[in-house]
Amino acid sequence: MQRYALETGKDHAGGPHTKLSGRAHRRWKCAGPAELRIYPEGVKTTGSLVDLSLHGCCVQLGAPLDAGAFAHVEVLFSVKGNTLQLAGVIRHRQENLRAGIEFTNVSARKLDEIKTVVVDLLETQQAQGYIGRRAQRI
Repeated sequence: MQRYALETGKDHAGGPHTKLSGRAHRRWKCAGPAELRIYPEGVKTTGSLVDLSLHGCCVQLGAPLDAGAFAHVEVLFSVKGNTLQLAGVIRHRQENLRAGIEFTNVSARKLDEIKTVVVDLLETQQAQGYIGRRAQRI
């Protein structure tokens, strides 16, 4: 399996840059409101989406997160007019203010919805000149 990811850094023109990082899927820098519900407690917290891939996302939280790694969550976020709600697991936290979430139990329909958003992000970034014009694997 080819591994690659879009890191959340900036290139010299201010756009997101591509860097191989060993991840199985590209991460697409994006922005939008996000809400996490941590289970089984049902605690809610809000934040902003940082990036998205076919199998997960990163959320910048508005307040410190007390939940530990591997906590089960439901994440609701909006990107470019598309709202998605997915189950997941927190795989990592950064200073309790950023959570890396792996999506779990993703149905074929939900995966198609994620792909639609990712393709839209790819097309937007290509149009802005941030990503090479050649065909990209998703």
